[in-house]
Amino acid sequence: MKVTDVKTFVVDCFRTNWVFVKVYTDEGISGVGEGTLEYKEKALEGAIEHIKRYLVGKDPRQIEKHYHDLYRDAYWRGGAVLMSALSAVEMALWDILGKSLGVPVYQLLGGKVNEDCRIYVNGWFAGAKEPEEFGEKAKEAVKRGVTAMKWDPFGKSYLQISNKDLDKALRCIAAVREAVGNEVDLLIEAHGRFDVPTGIKIAQEVAQFKPMFLEEPVPPNNLEALEAVRAKSPVAISAGERLYTRFDYNELFRRRACDYIQPDISHAGGIMELKKIAAIAEANYIPFAPHNPSGPVANAATLQLAACCPNFCILEIMYSDVDWRRDVTDENLIYENGRIKIGDRPGLGIELNEEACLEHPYVEHNLRHYTGAPPNNLEALEAVRAKSPVAISAGERLYTRFDYNELFRRRACDYIQPDISHAGGIMELKKIAAIAEANYIPFAPHNPSGPVANAATLQLAACCPNFCILEIMYSDVDWRRDVTDENLIYENGRIKIGDRPGLGIELNEEACLEHPYVEHNLRHYTGALTDIRPAKTEFYF
Repeated sequence: MKVTDVKTFVVDCFRTNWVFVKVYTDEGISGVGEGTLEYKEKALEGAIEHIKRYLVGKDPRQIEKHYHDLYRDAYWRGGAVLMSALSAVEMALWDILGKSLGVPVYQLLGGKVNEDCRIYVNGWFAGAKEPEEFGEKAKEAVKRGVTAMKWDPFGKSYLQISNKDLDKALRCIAAVREAVGNEVDLLIEAHGRFDVPTGIKIAQEVAQFKPMFLEEPVPPNNLEALEAVRAKSPVAISAGERLYTRFDYNELFRRRACDYIQPDISHAGGIMELKKIAAIAEANYIPFAPHNPSGPVANAATLQLAACCPNFCILEIMYSDVDWRRDVTDENLIYENGRIKIGDRPGLGIELNEEACLEHPYVEHNLRHYTGAPPNNLEALEAVRAKSPVAISAGERLYTRFDYNELFRRRACDYIQPDISHAGGIMELKKIAAIAEANYIPFAPHNPSGPVANAATLQLAACCPNFCILEIMYSDVDWRRDVTDENLIYENGRIKIGDRPGLGIELNEEACLEHPYVEHNLRHYTGALTDIRPAKTEFYF
């Protein structure tokens, strides 16, 4: 069996766009997956196209190999876009394998331990603004058999919350608790928006309402902050929807920074990666409560894990959705007494209606609340540095000072190497360099890129006291001189920093258009790492 094509379907669903993937084979069996990534759909489409180039012509049943190679060869690993693309395709491959064998995916992962799964609803509050309105909406949900419900009562607050806004949030929770009684579980969402003291204060204030958990009280890019909130919280803390792969989760488990884990199958790596994360959680006696506010395919895939993970606890699901959700797939959920029955159709148990998807094309939507960025696992780097007789440099694949915060805390390297094109630009690198300076760590920017990135990095070389040394390409394509007016003055191993306005460089648009996009592959694992320059190059400094 060989993969013949991979297609992406981006479908408007009012608050965002579903992103479905369909993988086709030469035996007529196709598989579906979902990588719905709120508000970065165009970038996700591009990432899936890169995966398609790798996958066409290969056996779709070698799932672990394909996942490993695609993750490894990305170089800039992790992150929401790459991991969502990889997650969607991985789901589709499991769908193909299950269909080819005539069994549900959960049967390939050890079989059922659960016949159905408990759910909590999100979106039940649509249209409510005042506490009393939330209470009325909650009553309606309970009449439909809902036994657990989640919402964010904190309005537009960010980092801190005023006493006035906190009081309104507490009145909202009180109204819902009074409306539904004590038998219904309340789950309080914070969307990763508060600082540590505010997160602690909120946790202490909401405890009176006996919530099942408080979700993401602080931004997800600093697990030390989450750990600090949990240490003083009288209620259970949940987190993890914006962590990617078991490597990110490793640090969460090491710190035991939350009580419930919430990996998202569309972002954290797909079916097998979530199975592995759940297994590590099980060994730590942490319940598995997957994040799942997405579309029907992601829901079908997550149900496969609800079936076969012993520590599965509860599943998020949207209370209602656009009326064309029923059209774009043949989803058929059987709901009773706050639980969903897990079916036994082959694969993921769901099919995509391509024509119906095309009737609801991409619509641009904006985020309605604040978000953060993923952390990185630096324990391994710290372990190497502890026994290294030579200085260790790192950081080209960390993003923002929030990622670097953990690097500095661990003092896991001797030189930092943030990249101006990836870590947040000029001011973000200036801030990272300043924190490094306070820790007496030299600033040695990663800079193997083009002339504009080089010009921008030189601005930082000029003004950062702890600047140490700058990477630069020894030679480059002969048209590098054409695409900008770069003019580097090089002498005795040093480059002079100019004084032209701005970045001191201008782009030649016409020359850029003469050298359009060409597809390239990562060379690190193919034995061709030295083949990084074309036959004809010239020195540009």
